[in-house]
Amino acid sequence: MPVLGRVLAHDDSPEVRHKVIPILMDLASRSSLAWEALERSSLCDEDALVREIASAALEGRERDARRSRHDLLRKAKTRRGKVVASTR
Repeated sequence: MPVLGRVLAHDDSPEVRHKVIPILMDLASRSSLAWEALERSSLCDEDALVREIASAALEGRERDARRSRHDLLRKAKTRRGKVVASTR
């Protein structure tokens, strides 16, 4: 587990950090270190999607926490497009 916590805290790739979160979520009920890593990431990660996914994992929103980065980016673009279209 300490390796996964280090990956989440220090890996340069937001994609890699994103993929570690569901694994840590599965371990969080048995490991305070996993829970702490998710908390730290939900507050301090430089990537907004990683923060969002870590928060979802802490809140027990398993479906949201397991969504792919590609899916979340596509969903965000679609939402922005709808908001822009409705304000015109």
